Amino acid sequence: MGTAEFDALTPDELAEYRGAWLASQRRLDQRAGVLAALIANVNRDSKRRRKPFVPADFYPSLGKTTRRLPTPHQFYQNLAALTGGLPPDAVIPPDSEAAD
Repeated sequence: MGTAEFDALTPDELAEYRGAWLASQRRLDQRAGVLAALIANVNRDSKRRRKPFVPADFYPSLGKTTRRLPTPHQFYQNLAALTGGLPPDAVIPPDSEAAD
């Protein structure tokens, strides 16, 4: 992209380009972080450090993320959405989060 093209960008277009660039950088950090964590975990003394390394330990830009596993009810809902339905004999557990 040349200077004239860059100068002609609207703020929304510029924000879109910035978002795409940041996503690209995050993917690159993730790739390198996975390799760094792999090397560190292979050489880790599990008695001294019980917790395995994760990519965010080497690239703070990735941040620490926590993933919650879906409830059994959510799992079956996701499965039904992906497959177009559940088998007739499937027993779907009640949604425990709805009761909370």
